[in-house]
Amino acid sequence: MKNPASKLLPVVFFLAVLAWQDGARATFIEQLAIDTRAISMANAVTARPPGHMSIHYNPAGLSQFEEGAWWHQGVTVPWLVKTSKFRGSEDFDGWLMMDRWDHHADPVYEGHPAYGEEGRRLYSADDLYVEGTAQSGRMYIPIYDEAINFQISPRTSLAYRGEDSRLTLATGMYTPFATGANHADADDPTRFGGKRAYMQHLVYQAPSASYELTDRLAVGLSMGFGQSSMGAEMFARSPNDLVALTRELGEATEGMAIPPWTYLYYDEPLYGGGIHPWEPVAEIEVKARNDFTPSYNLGVLYEPFDWLGFGMVYQSEIEADMHGSFSIEYSEDFQRVVHWYGQGPWGTRRTAAMLDMPTQPTQKQSGRFTTELVFPRRMQFGVRLSPLSRLHLMFDLKWSEWSARERDELHFDQDIQMLQIAKLTGHVDGNRTLASDRYMRDTLDWAAAVEINITDRIDLHFGYEFRESSVRKEYFDFSTPIPDLHNVGAGISYHLDNGGRIDVGGAYIWNKGFEIGPEESKNLTSTDYFNDNINMFAGQHFEQDMEIYLFSIGFIVPFESYVGYQKGNVEKMKQRIRFLNPFTRSGE
Repeated sequence: MKNPASKLLPVVFFLAVLAWQDGARATFIEQLAIDTRAISMANAVTARPPGHMSIHYNPAGLSQFEEGAWWHQGVTVPWLVKTSKFRGSEDFDGWLMMDRWDHHADPVYEGHPAYGEEGRRLYSADDLYVEGTAQSGRMYIPIYDEAINFQISPRTSLAYRGEDSRLTLATGMYTPFATGANHADADDPTRFGGKRAYMQHLVYQAPSASYELTDRLAVGLSMGFGQSSMGAEMFARSPNDLVALTRELGEATEGMAIPPWTYLYYDEPLYGGGIHPWEPVAEIEVKARNDFTPSYNLGVLYEPFDWLGFGMVYQSEIEADMHGSFSIEYSEDFQRVVHWYGQGPWGTRRTAAMLDMPTQPTQKQSGRFTTELVFPRRMQFGVRLSPLSRLHLMFDLKWSEWSARERDELHFDQDIQMLQIAKLTGHVDGNRTLASDRYMRDTLDWAAAVEINITDRIDLHFGYEFRESSVRKEYFDFSTPIPDLHNVGAGISYHLDNGGRIDVGGAYIWNKGFEIGPEESKNLTSTDYFNDNINMFAGQHFEQDMEIYLFSIGFIVPFESYVGYQKGNVEKMKQRIRFLNPFTRSGE
């Protein structure tokens, strides 16, 4: 090496990663389904970049391209199977300490017997058990401007290296962050808080460059111009003592002969009959996007010996100021409460004015909202050891700053009646802000992989990655349902005569038996009245099994070969059109 200082770069980077180790916990949704070769090696590719998608994993790896223009195209299809299991607690005394408001009153358990086929007990603890399964993933389609109940991750890219040049240029399209689930069954209990949801970031163009400083050291930079999008649908309810009290008072005063002088203050039934604590009060749908959310990646690839290499990449934070639309449809119970506040006698209307309660019931509210979506900055360091010329071993450490996501807030363009009423149950963020605490943790994860060059044409890849969840258990809900995950990948590559390559790979990602007990989550199972977050399964047990199957295919060919292939397809299409055209055939 002509520059001895460059030998210190991997050591400095490694020490920097260790310095962030305290408090680092987990990955969330990053780089699950980007590149075929990387998927098969469980993302342990920083020191052995996978080709065009070095744009993401390590831009310095673009320097490994041969001279000329190279085209890459590929697609990854994820399939999500997420089963959510709910179990009511017999230890829960019910709201207002009344049996009629215990978990037996929760409609999610209606019609779900304690025993299955041939008398097999579904759950040994009690007779309150139900489950729901995400029947597919969910993703947003740009231009079409709609979300679909399917997931697919395409990618295309082009790289060019001039003759005798140390500079390699590239650009590409890919999806570095994505997640989504669809609980389509009308009886799925997950409809409360998580009927459908997606969150993704698409890089629609990533101009990149890599430069070889020496024969052993390369640096790279990629600029990502992306679109961020999110959307969710859910039923909302607010089970707590005060909501149950409105129903108790409403039922107790139905048709009751209230003394005449009290009619100056209250009309019967109180609260218009009240609200059932376990029934939905609203159905909410939100969707938002930002079509320009830039980012950048910096990479270094240092290979002091043929048998040893180091790679490192820094990926910047992505801040997306999202703008979108919302709709909220209210239940009849909720509308009666609002009507009671607005149309009752003098005392009720004065109380509503003092507390800034809604007074004009409406079936639906819709409008615009804003929110901020943050995808974290990341650092990844990799080592490659090649004890044999056909055997390569890789190990990666990965850090992600998910602690940047402390709170989710939706800011609406109007007073939301649901939030106005929620002030009585402890909501403190005003009439136009819906918030959920997250306080996510940072990431320090690892992955290992092996590549075996069976012949000059065939490579085999295997990898394992452990992804400990960045979601704190005490803030778990259906907006962030990602637990610890194990990721096993495998794949094969076939090298072509023209210097290109075909990759086929897949992965199995799973976690089974993840549990949240009563009171363990402030966003899901807490019964604390003074907790501002909505706990739609208060006091209940939750368990989740998650499985993700990935299938991916891609190819790299010289660009001129790709153009020739496309020209051949165009000519074949013209021939078919001429054959199908009756006027052309009659002229012949």
